[in-house]
Amino acid sequence: MRRAIGYAAAWLGAAVLASGVSWLGVREVLHGAVFDDPGVVTVVPRGERPPLAVSETTLASPAPRSPAPSRTAAPRAPRPAPTPTRSPRPRATPPAQTDVRSYTVRGGRVALALGPRSARLVSATPNPGYQVKTWRNKGWFRVDLVNGPRGSAVIAMWHDSPTRVEVYEY
Repeated sequence: MRRAIGYAAAWLGAAVLASGVSWLGVREVLHGAVFDDPGVVTVVPRGERPPLAVSETTLASPAPRSPAPSRTAAPRAPRPAPTPTRSPRPRATPPAQTDVRSYTVRGGRVALALGPRSARLVSATPNPGYQVKTWRNKGWFRVDLVNGPRGSAVIAMWHDSPTRVEVYEY
C-alpha cells in the first residue's frame, strides 16, 4: 500500500511540474496573441533604407524541363531562364491617427497608442519587484503593475466617449 501511495505521489508531482513548465513556456505566446497588435511595424533607423519586399517575380524559377526526345518531334531550342525583375516598392499606407503616450507610475512605465476611439498597449515595463497584469474587454483595457497589495493601474477607455486614460495608485 505504501509503495502505491509513493508511486501516485511521484506521478502527481511529475504531472504538476510538467504542467507548470509548460505554462511558463506558453504564457508569453498567449499573452502576445491576446494583447499584441496583429499588424507588424518595422522600425528602420534614420539614414537606412528598408529592405525591399520579395515577390514571386524576383525569384528565379528553374528552367522548364523538356520532354523526352521522340522520333517525330523536331528538336526544341532551350527557353531562356526568366530574368529576375525588381517589383515596385509597395506604397506605405497613411498611419492611423494615433498618439503614443508614456505613463510613469510608482510600479513602472506603461506606453499606450491612443486613437480617437481606440487604444492599444505598446509596452509595460515594471520596476524591480513589480509584475504586470492586464485585463481587456470591448471598449477598455487595464494594465496593473503590482507588488503584493500595492500597485499602479493605467486604464484606457473608449466605449462611451473619446479615448481617455486614468491612472491610479493603490
